[in-house]
Amino acid sequence: MSPTLWDRGTGRAARISARAVPWCMLVAVLGCGGQSKATFKLRGTVLDAQRRPAAGAIVILQPVAADADDAARPTATVAEDGSYRLTTFITEDGAPEGDYAVTVIWPASRRTPFDPPGGDRLGGAMARVGPASPRIRVTQEPNQSAPEIVLPPEKKSR
Repeated sequence: MSPTLWDRGTGRAARISARAVPWCMLVAVLGCGGQSKATFKLRGTVLDAQRRPAAGAIVILQPVAADADDAARPTATVAEDGSYRLTTFITEDGAPEGDYAVTVIWPASRRTPFDPPGGDRLGGAMARVGPASPRIRVTQEPNQSAPEIVLPPEKKSR
């Protein structure tokens, strides 16, 4: 006889086949363990136009040969010393092998925590991939260093 569960929403008993439970568990386990590509650690430095650390800037790698099924975009936030370490799936795991164009957004500072978020301090100059976008190649080597990125001058807010 199949086990019976009480459905509180309808007040009726629901029968569950003992054979269905293992199949449901298998589907749940397989469905949750999504495949991820191998990643390789990569670190770099971002400086402003005066060659000072661009703390708080956000680095996003855009695959040059984008796979429509792959939504992963390695990202990093630049630290106080200007350094960054990429994250794709888990913190600081790096990026999958491949060629990337680099985009950077540098959020404007807030004077207080209650201020609304500001715009990009670069005025969007590096927010989209273009012919002048810096390029990075990630290989299967451990602990790679990316070329230094120097940002254009900040756009003055009106």
